[in-house]
Amino acid sequence: MSEKIIAIPTHIGPSVDKNGRERPAHISTRHRRVTVSDDEPVAGEDATPLDAFIAKHGGAEHLRKTLEDLTADQRAKLLDAMAHVDGTDAGAVMKKLGIHDPQASQDQAIIDKALEEFRAKLAAAKEAGIITDDEYSLVVGICEKEGLERAIEALQALRAPIAPPPEPVAMSAPETVAAAAEGAAGARASLQAQADAIFQKHADAANRANRANFEIEKRVIRGWKVTEQMRSDAVQLQGDAIRYLAEWEEFCKEHGLTEALS
Repeated sequence: MSEKIIAIPTHIGPSVDKNGRERPAHISTRHRRVTVSDDEPVAGEDATPLDAFIAKHGGAEHLRKTLEDLTADQRAKLLDAMAHVDGTDAGAVMKKLGIHDPQASQDQAIIDKALEEFRAKLAAAKEAGIITDDEYSLVVGICEKEGLERAIEALQALRAPIAPPPEPVAMSAPETVAAAAEGAAGARASLQAQADAIFQKHADAANRANRANFEIEKRVIRGWKVTEQMRSDAVQLQGDAIRYLAEWEEFCKEHGLTEALS
């Protein structure tokens, strides 16, 4: 054991000085003479900024005692300040200091208990024949991999009743004719949309071919170099335009869209 003067982070509450200026709450540093263990690790060259901070402020054991003496609000602010030193979070600082988080343990205990009760109910349902062995294995697997909430959703989906198919609705003769006409109109509209898509391919290819030919003519007029690749591309685009046009005409004839050809 040895004595040394260390810098201790201290929470300072808001105050008003003699000139009436307000000072917000902040973390300040106070130097005190303390007794530290000779076995306390010292930050070396490979230490993180947080390790250096801990060593500078009396070591992990001293900081643990300091945090225990603070209020919950002061403790949270000091942990946040220490986390900022290393670009981490308060949980990592607590782990570094060896501080146990009672709230996290309590939450985990609640989750573990809920999981245990859920598995027990699943086993009872399997024994009673309410769910099959395969369903039991499936839900347990989901529970272990994706959590309790997802497992409950899967179980509800498995046990949900299958809805019967809707009853066919009888229609009168006029309604049948109207429905057939509506269906035919819809089918024709779908064919027309397909024909329009093919024609749009033709128009796009033709526009690109025209631009390519215009670029070649411009270069010829100005005496610029025209590469074989440029000429090849122009020919290819022109061929695509002709092919898409022939494909569009064939589609229109095959499906009776003759008015589009006029």
